[in-house]
Parts: sequence; structure tokens; C-alpha cells
Amino acid sequence: MLLDLAAADAAAGVPLAERLQAWPKIVKKDAALYDRILAAHPPLPGADATAAGQW
Repeated sequence: MLLDLAAADAAAGVPLAERLQAWPKIVKKDAALYDRILAAHPPLPGADATAAGQW
């Protein structure tokens, strides 16, 4: 269910920076959940996600 929600917000065009705001709190509370959310949001083709330090 969580991954469905994550996929829906990605499909809705929510900017990545906005989606990332809560991630530091999430990773402190539940690293496995953080990994699942990250896996549900692969970088867009041609995007340089390495610059953001998230991939």
C-alpha cells in the first residue's frame, strides 16, 4: 500500500525535492521503509540523481 502511494505521488508530478523533505526523519525511524520508498522512486531517464547523493 505504501509503495502504491509513493507511485501515485510520483505519477502526479510531485517534485522530488518536496518528496525528499521527510526522508531524514524516515531513515532515522525505519531504514527498511526508507529503502522501499527509495526503490519506488527511480530517477527519471537522463536525470543526474547522483548529484543529489540519493542513488
